[in-house]
Amino acid sequence: MHALMLVLLPAVDSLRSYLAKSACMLLMEMLHTFQHKLDAELEYVVPVLVKKAGEASFLSAEADHVLARIVQCCTDTRVMTALLNSAQHKNAASRARVSFHLDAGLQRGERRMFVGAAGRDILERLFR
Repeated sequence: MHALMLVLLPAVDSLRSYLAKSACMLLMEMLHTFQHKLDAELEYVVPVLVKKAGEASFLSAEADHVLARIVQCCTDTRVMTALLNSAQHKNAASRARVSFHLDAGLQRGERRMFVGAAGRDILERLFR
């Protein structure tokens, strides 16, 4: 799975719009099919999608849809951690998309998301 992601992520970030859109569509299908099995890849996938979602093009909507699917399909703590790692992005539009998806994840999340060391880390990073 990791080898596939290493090949797919440069395609998502490609300047060729057809290639980038096709790569985003493939990510959507992978999320639909594999769901929690992609948790280990979120630290690589989310920053590329956040960058693409912050751009001023039609591809930003596609990347935003993939981020929304990630929030729906993957483990809450992994998603929150990956999004928080991208919260300091230099592009204001990217930071806005990160905050939107963090809010959606927090609304979707359950109480058990904040139990344990990972949950405490998420809370500390949210309110810093």
